[in-house]
Amino acid sequence: MLAKILNLIEVLKWFRDADADSFLIYQPGKVGSTAVENALKKAGKKTFHAHQLHSSQIDILPISALSKLKNLSRVIYVFFTNRAFRRSLTSVIVIVRDPIDHIRSLTFHHLDKVLYLYFQRHKDTRKHQSFTQLLRPIYREIIDVDYASHWLEQEFLPLTKINLKDLEGRSFPFEITTGKKRYLFLRYEDLKTSEHTLAEFCNVDGFALEEANHSSQKWYASLYEEAKSDQELTEELQKHLKQGLFAKTFYGESNDISSV
Repeated sequence: MLAKILNLIEVLKWFRDADADSFLIYQPGKVGSTAVENALKKAGKKTFHAHQLHSSQIDILPISALSKLKNLSRVIYVFFTNRAFRRSLTSVIVIVRDPIDHIRSLTFHHLDKVLYLYFQRHKDTRKHQSFTQLLRPIYREIIDVDYASHWLEQEFLPLTKINLKDLEGRSFPFEITTGKKRYLFLRYEDLKTSEHTLAEFCNVDGFALEEANHSSQKWYASLYEEAKSDQELTEELQKHLKQGLFAKTFYGESNDISSV
């Protein structure tokens, strides 16, 4: 608990000292944000990397699975970070990702916890003939498949006060200025081709992204590729996710994402 308090103090200090040449990388996770943060740090910029600053009630995993102490610490954290963000002058980089690839990547990022929660509910796993068969009930029972939409609706929009209509149907990358803050919106799929835009927004020369925290470097790399190759499972996710708020806002018809 002491470590969490010390971390919160550091976060609040960062927001207090932040100016327009400081950069909050604000996103729902697994969108290439580590690569962006590393590049900015190399360029000598002040950065902060965050997924949630407003809501303590959204998570890819069931909230009920969290301990009461951990839940309380999240409530306290967002109570203070919410206010610190609104008072700060930081510039904000928002990164989004194709909803299907995003939920798949998040699932595997938390795979140890996901499997633990699933096996707590289901003792007999012999009925699953392949790993991708196991993923189907995991997506139904364990994972919040609509996490990205919940993040947009319950976290991003309430915190930033940006109007949803200002985000719909935009061509990436794009900028929005509201109040004292500048926002740059990027897509994970276009990060490499957005380096020049990032460099201009951050006032950096020679900006170059280097791959970081990629699935191919993880212990589950082969399982991840197996899941990606299951076309039937991908189509099941597609059918569900293309109707969600996140997909409709950032990956509507005008944005022409083939998997959605």
